[in-house]
Amino acid sequence: MWIKTPLKLRHKRQTGQTLMPKVVDHKLRYRELGKVAAFAMAELGPDKLTFAELAKRAKCSVGAVTYYVKSKDEILLMAGNYITLDAFERAAAIKTRYSGLKALRQILLGNLPCNAMQAQMADIMFRLWSKAHENMEIRNALHQGYQWAHHLIEQMIEEAQAAGELPYHLDPLKTARKTIAHMDGLTVLIRVSKKEPSAKEQRDYVDDWIEVLAGDPLKTPSRPKSSTRRAKA
Repeated sequence: MWIKTPLKLRHKRQTGQTLMPKVVDHKLRYRELGKVAAFAMAELGPDKLTFAELAKRAKCSVGAVTYYVKSKDEILLMAGNYITLDAFERAAAIKTRYSGLKALRQILLGNLPCNAMQAQMADIMFRLWSKAHENMEIRNALHQGYQWAHHLIEQMIEEAQAAGELPYHLDPLKTARKTIAHMDGLTVLIRVSKKEPSAKEQRDYVDDWIEVLAGDPLKTPSRPKSSTRRAKA
């Protein structure tokens, strides 16, 4: 009985070549799917993206999608990971051109929801925040992202102090945490406002915060001398 030889096996016999299995970069594929998911969620809303729609937009099968994500929460996390990684890469590019306060300002401005796409990405991050208390994987991912952000801002604050742009008595890590908290609060304020601030007003918010940090560079609050206190007494 004649049995048809599979095409790959016939090719190997005829050419003597060994066919290698396709090598897939799973980290890259996960990121690509995360990008598609983020932009789809920005268009449809964080809760309206289905597996079928994600597969359609990514031009792959539903099975290929479920290889990487098993639930809608995991799709949300994948989109959030893409948004975070994209922000990190933009920050790294800014640091090659600027340093100190200039770098800090550019990075903070780049993360404002001052256009439709950035606003929609911010809404995805809000959804992640709301899920963090019930999903430990999401909570851990957000924690890791914040640690990186604190470290990045801390470095720029130290650079600004070395350049005389910020007071040297500021604690870099505490100031970094305050800056991130300020930006998170600002983003929430912008998104819930009945009349969303203009791009210029949003930039002014960032500049006002930097002015608060700068204060009087290189000068620390000094205590009055004991002799002066005695004279006043």
